[in-house]
Amino acid sequence: MRDRHAWYRIGFGAMLAAMASLAMLASGCGSSAMGDRAEEVERQRRRIRKRALVVRGPGTMTPAAGTALAIPIDLAIGAGFYVPSHSAGQRSLMPAWLELPDNRFAAVQGIDYPRGKLVRLPGYDDPVEVYDGDQRWLLKLKLHPSLQSGERAMSAKVHFQLCTVRGCEMPEVRVVRLVLDVRPVEATP
Repeated sequence: MRDRHAWYRIGFGAMLAAMASLAMLASGCGSSAMGDRAEEVERQRRRIRKRALVVRGPGTMTPAAGTALAIPIDLAIGAGFYVPSHSAGQRSLMPAWLELPDNRFAAVQGIDYPRGKLVRLPGYDDPVEVYDGDQRWLLKLKLHPSLQSGERAMSAKVHFQLCTVRGCEMPEVRVVRLVLDVRPVEATP
């Protein structure tokens, strides 16, 4: 039962710290230097979070209409960070997953997620499955056979929650642009 309350403790502590900072600024106790420092710290945190997880697509792919293809989505998770895996199975952690909201050019056949590694985290009784380092997901699509030749773009959304041993950030979404330069279907003799 301890794992269920870990997220609430982390969120509650962050909320208290934010409320104390706002109260100081509202009462005039905070100086503009303190406000500048807080803004700089937040900018640094954003830069670190952005580098902590880099998501890349394959670039332009050139399939024929009606064919099946596997599109690699690569995740590079920085040292000291982890992402709860697709099958993390903990209520207080959001598992990573891939969404293709604009799939008018193709039918999703499936998504292959790698297995994460099991680690023991503070506040959890059972090991948690997480991703770290380099990961590759495969988005399996079948292009519509009536798709006209030419360039088509789709967006895939990677949903994740970035964590360290100290706690987890709020869930985020990164968008990956997928470009398909569709070739015409070759006629068979």
